[in-house]
Amino acid sequence: MALTESTVKKILNSELDAIEFSLDGLSAEESQHVRIKSKSSKVIKNVKYLISEKIKNNFLKPTISIATTQFVRNSDKGNIPTQAPIPNWLFSEFGDDVTYKTGFALRWPHMGNTENFELLETIGELKNECDNVISTITVRADGTVVPCCYDLTSKLNMGNVNSNSLLNIWNGEKYKKLRAAISSKTPYSICSTCAVISPPVYLIPTWTHELKFIKRGN
Repeated sequence: MALTESTVKKILNSELDAIEFSLDGLSAEESQHVRIKSKSSKVIKNVKYLISEKIKNNFLKPTISIATTQFVRNSDKGNIPTQAPIPNWLFSEFGDDVTYKTGFALRWPHMGNTENFELLETIGELKNECDNVISTITVRADGTVVPCCYDLTSKLNMGNVNSNSLLNIWNGEKYKKLRAAISSKTPYSICSTCAVISPPVYLIPTWTHELKFIKRGN
């Protein structure tokens, strides 16, 4: 939503390797329903401008991706695909100009009200490893470092880059204790309900009949 012309110029002239934008569901309208206060048409227009400027100026980077979260529908309950498909509406907008990262909507740690969803639980064992805490790092707009993007409400504050170096935070005691807890299968409460180490719980939307414009893709 904030991808202005000046921001596009800065992105293309930076050393950024990859950038990712999120558009979800089976239609632009459903994406707006999920991402409150967003406007799909504006996001699409801005991303297309970034693509056109990248091509016009012969930039090889950044790689541009569309991350799209899809919902398991009631009809899928008995046979959930191993990979969520690329929805037709997104491919018709961007074609092969972007790469697509698809996944299914899962209950996330410390998720609040779930009245708009039916929860489909699965069976499995708790894992003792999480790639997010050893290979990635997430920094909020205010500089707060959290273990991963699934900590949507910033429950685990690992430090702040405005007052400490990223390297010191990464190698600090908070991270060491977090990794040890996961490794010993005694994860923090926020991690114990995360689909990365626990059996996933899929979100089935209950609004399908309310949003008349939603149509199933192929």
